[in-house]
Amino acid sequence: MKSREVVEQLFGKPKSKEQKSLEDFKKKQIPKPDKPKSMEIPDNAIGIDEFKDWLIENNLEQYLNIDEQITTQEARYQQFYGEEYQINRNRLFIEKERLPLIKHGLEKQSVNYALITATPEELTEEEQQQTEAEYVYHKLIEPLEKQGMKIWDKDGAARWTKLTVSEWLKRVMPVKLSDFKVTNLTNDKWQQELIRVIDKKKQPEKQQPNKLQITFTNSMKDMPNDQILINQDNQETTVEGKYSFNEMIKNKIKVLTPEQWMILASQLYAKDKTEISKNTWDWLMAIVDHRDKEATPKVSAVDADSRSDGLYLYSNDANDGLDCRRWRVAL
Repeated sequence: MKSREVVEQLFGKPKSKEQKSLEDFKKKQIPKPDKPKSMEIPDNAIGIDEFKDWLIENNLEQYLNIDEQITTQEARYQQFYGEEYQINRNRLFIEKERLPLIKHGLEKQSVNYALITATPEELTEEEQQQTEAEYVYHKLIEPLEKQGMKIWDKDGAARWTKLTVSEWLKRVMPVKLSDFKVTNLTNDKWQQELIRVIDKKKQPEKQQPNKLQITFTNSMKDMPNDQILINQDNQETTVEGKYSFNEMIKNKIKVLTPEQWMILASQLYAKDKTEISKNTWDWLMAIVDHRDKEATPKVSAVDADSRSDGLYLYSNDANDGLDCRRWRVAL
């Protein structure tokens, strides 16, 4: 045996220059480079994979199984959009500024559900002319009537505003907390403030194709009276008085829009015929104009619930704070 073969048997083959460089690199314990971000994830946000890592790092995975919730909702959407529909997880993202709110909300069990708002890549010409509320109602709520869901008073005869459901859906104006001057939300000024917001916005936005958004909320059938409320300043809010729409805005509590609420209602009913807010009334992030109707007040805040005679898509005096009213937080 040649001397070189003896050395190789005892000590192995000599390492190439490239092998030595690789081993030296590993010894330096340089951290792995970050996974490449999807081109559709903004710089101020994180994608779902990074969000799952964030949940684990903050010991929050016990409160939220994000993979399971996305998969379940994908199956729900396939019931309405067709079996070929898929939620593109590479397009889902959460803005970094929302993370402290989500962490607080999960820890206090104010939120427990990652609600996905989604539309197909293409909409028909008719669907493109629908408001967000109209589209979700016709696409997700109406089909459930065949499964037993009832819709209360479609023709508006029993409604104090006399708005039909079709009129309500066209007029519902989604709002943001920043739209309001809270100093005007008083007993004698709140109507003028809602009118100001409506006149400034002019009309509700039309539905958009290929929409994909994630909102953290609570999927409980009814929100409890002692719910912990996380506002947009990341504070636990204590309500002094009643759960009115005006107090909700003043306390910087963000809740679901009519579009989001109806998506959640459709998911719960499609699952096992659970009727959302059966014993409570949820305020929603929207207002409605009915100045052309013989009703007082002339504008109102949007609310919704379920009762024995069906799903109530409704509106009321924004100062109304009855004990049954709730704020279903959205973070």
